Amino acid sequence: MQVLPLANPLRIAEEAATLDHVSKGRLIFGVGRSGVVKTYEALNIAYSESKDREIECLEIIQRAWQEDNFSYKGKFYDIQDVTVVPQPLQQPTPEIRIAAVSVETFPAAGKAGQGLYLSVRHEDVRMFKQHIDVYRKAWTDAGHAGEAPVYLRCPGFVAKTDAAAQEAYGPTLMRHFQNQSPSARRLFSSAKQPAGPPALENLAAPH
Repeated sequence: MQVLPLANPLRIAEEAATLDHVSKGRLIFGVGRSGVVKTYEALNIAYSESKDREIECLEIIQRAWQEDNFSYKGKFYDIQDVTVVPQPLQQPTPEIRIAAVSVETFPAAGKAGQGLYLSVRHEDVRMFKQHIDVYRKAWTDAGHAGEAPVYLRCPGFVAKTDAAAQEAYGPTLMRHFQNQSPSARRLFSSAKQPAGPPALENLAAPH
């Protein structure tokens, strides 16, 4: 899974294409923008820019894979007269899976014909159903063949009893969320919430 807003798209395009050749065409290219706000702060990149950066970066990577030579001018990237080699073994591109963390990602991924990757931590997985329905409708409306693919990751902890699992893994898990909460609170308190359905980050927040 590549965190595209923090990456150089030309480098990622080259390295991923190389891996596709090494794996004999078995690369599945997963992309997202991560919810770890502290990483953005450490690299001096505004998390509020993450979605637009992700979109631009993925556009550049796909063009690098499919065009012998191209230029690109966007808000964050200005690329002139470049050729990326090698191009991937799988043509026109390897399978792309998008990590969905906001409601606008679902119809966009469906329209683009990209697989959807969901990660569940403590949420009720049924909360995703309405958004998956939107994704699959966008997939069908865009004329893509077959059923729109959805992939789900659910973390688990293995121990003899629930109590033993909580004792072994609870402190580490709580420390992770505690480290994330100050940055997340700053982000959501300063961001103006758009009209319409709430973001999945907000739906997933404990109440």
